[in-house]
Amino acid sequence: YVPYENLYRAKRGFATSLAQQFRGAGTDRMRKLIAGPAMGDIGLFDMETITNLIDEHGSGRIDHSHALWSLLMFAGFLERTHFPS
Repeated sequence: YVPYENLYRAKRGFATSLAQQFRGAGTDRMRKLIAGPAMGDIGLFDMETITNLIDEHGSGRIDHSHALWSLLMFAGFLERTHFPS
């Protein structure tokens, strides 16, 4: 049985540490997904800036996890809508 106060409490989100996931092996994955041809082909972004965000985050100098997450979600949208396999 689940206690009443747990079942009927206000909805809450949860946080995850994207910063760590986007470093190490995640840096290469970010480079592949958001600095790849799909993002470059649409001409909306300065690809050098995206590469700098990935490099700075991957090295641990600056936490760009929020920007990288947004770019990753946009890249996923592009892949599904404009470049389906």
